[in-house]
Amino acid sequence: MPDWLAEYRPELWAEDLDDPLQVHYFGRCDWLAAREEWRRGGDPQPKIQTPSSALMY
Repeated sequence: MPDWLAEYRPELWAEDLDDPLQVHYFGRCDWLAAREEWRRGGDPQPKIQTPSSALMY
């Protein structure tokens, strides 16, 4: 599993980091769905597109 997908990072999944509902619910749900897609052989992408170097950490 890629590092950026192994651990929940709100900046990759929540559109509004100041909105607790976006960070703790919708972002986490999108992250869990992406993990499940990866487990099934898919190629999920973060909801929030960042430079590829940000995905390395």
